[in-house]
Amino acid sequence: MKTATFGKLFSCTVDGAIYAQPLWVANLTIGTTKHNVIIVGTQHDSVYAFDADSNANPCIRFGMPTCSTLPTAAL
Repeated sequence: MKTATFGKLFSCTVDGAIYAQPLWVANLTIGTTKHNVIIVGTQHDSVYAFDADSNANPCIRFGMPTCSTLPTAAL
C-alpha cells in the first residue's frame, strides 16, 4: 500500500448520519453486472448500496419498515 494511492476517492450523499461500520461486498451481481458494493444504513432507516468503484448514484436504496406498537395482550 502506498500513501499516494490510499485515501478517500469520493463521497456519496445519504439521508442521515451513519453510525455503524459500512459493509463491503466484492463482486456482488446486480442485474447482470458484478460490482464491488458498499452497504450503509442511516439513522432514518434507509439502506444504501453504492458501487465502491465509481461516484455514481446508489445502485440500490430502500427504506426499512417502521415498527408498530404491539398490543399489551401480545406481550
